[in-house]
Amino acid sequence: MIKRPRQSFLTRLILASALLTAVTAGLVGVAASRIARNHLIDEAAAKLRSQGSLLVGRVPPKELRAGDRKGVDALADGLGAAVGERVTITGPDGTVLGDSEVSLPELEGVENHAARPEIRGAQASGFATAIRRSATLGTDFLYAAIPVVDGRNAIGTLRLATPLSGVEEKIRGLQKTIALWAAFCLLGALALSIYVSRSIHGPIGDLAAAAERIAGGDFAARAKSGTGDEIGRLGEVLNALSRRVSETISALSAEKMQLQATFDNMVEGVALVAVDGRVEDLNPVMERLFGVEAGTARGKRFVEIVRQAPLEDLLKRSLELRTPQQGEWTLFTPEERTFEAHANPIVGEAGLQGAVLVLHDITRLRRLEEVRKEFVANVSHELRTPLASIKGFAETLRRGGVDDPEHRMEFVETIERHADGLTRLVEDLLELASIESGKRGLRRERVALRAFADEIWQSIRPIAEKRGVSLVNEAAGELAVWFDKGALHQVLQNLLANAVKYNRRNGTVTLRAVREDGGARLRVSVEDTGIGVPRADLPRVFERFYRVDKARSRELGGTGLGLSIVKHLVESHGGKVGAESSEGKGSTFHFVVPAES
Repeated sequence: MIKRPRQSFLTRLILASALLTAVTAGLVGVAASRIARNHLIDEAAAKLRSQGSLLVGRVPPKELRAGDRKGVDALADGLGAAVGERVTITGPDGTVLGDSEVSLPELEGVENHAARPEIRGAQASGFATAIRRSATLGTDFLYAAIPVVDGRNAIGTLRLATPLSGVEEKIRGLQKTIALWAAFCLLGALALSIYVSRSIHGPIGDLAAAAERIAGGDFAARAKSGTGDEIGRLGEVLNALSRRVSETISALSAEKMQLQATFDNMVEGVALVAVDGRVEDLNPVMERLFGVEAGTARGKRFVEIVRQAPLEDLLKRSLELRTPQQGEWTLFTPEERTFEAHANPIVGEAGLQGAVLVLHDITRLRRLEEVRKEFVANVSHELRTPLASIKGFAETLRRGGVDDPEHRMEFVETIERHADGLTRLVEDLLELASIESGKRGLRRERVALRAFADEIWQSIRPIAEKRGVSLVNEAAGELAVWFDKGALHQVLQNLLANAVKYNRRNGTVTLRAVREDGGARLRVSVEDTGIGVPRADLPRVFERFYRVDKARSRELGGTGLGLSIVKHLVESHGGKVGAESSEGKGSTFHFVVPAES
């Protein structure tokens, strides 16, 4: 918070101007009074000197030498009356022989004047003055002394004295005049200072107000800068500074928002940890992984929030060694997941600031690697058996079997059968890859389910009749699905063919269809009366190359990919698949897809 001054700048400026004017006027008055007083005293001294020079020639040397007080005193009285000033005449030794204002009888009681400064000065330099205060009259007197000379010898002194009361009166009058003019000057100076102060205070007040708004965060505030002087220049600089600060803060805010958006939307879990191991921030992914909110975690130790010893050790090593650390662990959060963890120290100009921990969930990647390994192993296994048979029979033919009319056709038919199986396997793999990659184009259309199932059954009928298996189509004639016709053909072909292959002799395959979710979706199921699927195998029947009875599946020409293709085709149409089975009684495979749009 900005502390405001007790007095405004305007008040202080006016007071300072008034004080300066008053002090200046006082000093000028004192100096003028002294100069005038000295000037008046000099004029009085010059007057006394002029009068003394005229009067000194009238003093008879003979009477001074004789010490004739009566004659000298009478002379002093006459001279004093003539010039209107006090006249004192002393002998060569300083004895007062006459004084115009002291009676003759009182002269004997007057002290010797030889030590008086004006007497000594006159004897030494020919003229001297002195100012002393009269205790009797309570006023200052100016004394001027001129030596009385007989030839070249000083035989006495003529002294004139005049009161300075007139001078003081003139000085007081001058001081009154100076005081009056000083008062007028002070008032004028105050008026001028108020005007100047207001002219300065306004712009400065605008600058101060703008600066306070800027300091308070209002960077749109602008100071008036049109005065054209230094204050205007200061306003321009302040406005430029405000714009620069606003631009800088806007850039920093935008950068902070970008960083925060990046931090919040990272797919990795991120934690910022201080040097002492306390949590400074968590991003949403880290919050979800460990079930804690960032606001709750801040200020607490990382181990209290996460409770995962490997991560705590990783952070500790990164902070201690000040080097990046990484590792891979399987953690429970609460389900089992595999993470690749990276801990990097944050080092700034002030030294180590903390560390950032990044958790990359590689569970799916590791599972994909397992699936890939399993897929490679399964494909290798599926290829190995038919290739071994083809190679074996081809070698038999090469070594003479071609000349055996009884068996050579059997060998060729076996080679052809295994080659057809490899072709089906490759075609199914390519089909599955096309579906999973999304490259297979789907043209959804209305497909009447009952009639479409009957068409597919006709292609399976020869195999079904050999095994005595019959189809019961319970799908209502009006039911239809919104599906790609080719994809639906593959789905039903695989399900119906499997129901025939793994059925009992003289068994039954039943096709049913019912509406779900208020008619928005259609549940289609294929039920057989076959050998069934063990409960432990049911969750995996839709996986690639998974077979419950591998020997029988190969005997019946299966590739192990049919149900996986069914699953991916149904899911690509926004549906889902499932299976139920009772071992020894039969199985039911179903799929749920959107009904006719």
